[in-house]
Amino acid sequence: MKKLPILSAVLAVLLLFIASSTASVSADTSIVITNSANGRNSTNIGSVALSGGTCVAQKNKLKVKNRIRQKAKTGSNQIQDNINGSVHVNTGSVTETAQTTTTGGSNYTAIDYCGGGGGCACCRQCKWVTSWEHKSNFVKEATQGTKKDDSPITDPQRIDPATINGAPDDNFYSLGKGGSVLFKFKGKVSDHSGVDIKLTEVTWGRDSYPEETALIEVSKNGVNWYVLGTASNKDSDGISEFDLSVLGLNWIRYIRVSDTTNYDPHNDQADGYDLDAIMVTYKVCK
Repeated sequence: MKKLPILSAVLAVLLLFIASSTASVSADTSIVITNSANGRNSTNIGSVALSGGTCVAQKNKLKVKNRIRQKAKTGSNQIQDNINGSVHVNTGSVTETAQTTTTGGSNYTAIDYCGGGGGCACCRQCKWVTSWEHKSNFVKEATQGTKKDDSPITDPQRIDPATINGAPDDNFYSLGKGGSVLFKFKGKVSDHSGVDIKLTEVTWGRDSYPEETALIEVSKNGVNWYVLGTASNKDSDGISEFDLSVLGLNWIRYIRVSDTTNYDPHNDQADGYDLDAIMVTYKVCK
């Protein structure tokens, strides 16, 4: 029997080992390699299964320039008047040249694996921003409640929900008794190490003023809601912080803030939780 070269023998052993194993790369990735034969002239097929998603982006640029030049020189033509003879035509030379030029060729290929359902950047430029930095209107819906005595809130400094957008600036929106604000953010608010959501409340004379509270709920789709906790004007400097990890959610898109103030210790003009700003961190891609 003809012996395989040492290199081929080693390769065959390696292929046999790889073909009979399954390697787990991550929680969402598995690699399976199968082979139809071992040894010389064998066929081996490898496949990668991704339970998340894979985006493949490819850009090709090619600039082609074609130029054709033709030059003909006929020279002199002479026709002899010979009835019974042949006609003789004398022409000059003909020259033809063709030129093809290819310039500016480039190829770009990128693969972006999006495991865990986090969404694909697909070779786009992305960056993490906070809602304090990204000054957009995040208020999807605002339903202002009333004062304790059920009269409407009319103070111009308390009725504009757009004041919530941006960084804290002491301009606020009063939720009012029974009021709420629904936020929808440009990107997915992801669970990171530490604080994921921060609310800032304004109360003048905080130490002596009665407590004002708001229920904080979060959602991925705006339909199914989860209670994250309660914000209070008695939190340190009116800043309430929340971590999505307590709910086991890796991301959310919506936040709802609803007034839950106990109005018993308040006077008739009390108008509930006064929201100055909301801070979240999310990814924005172009």
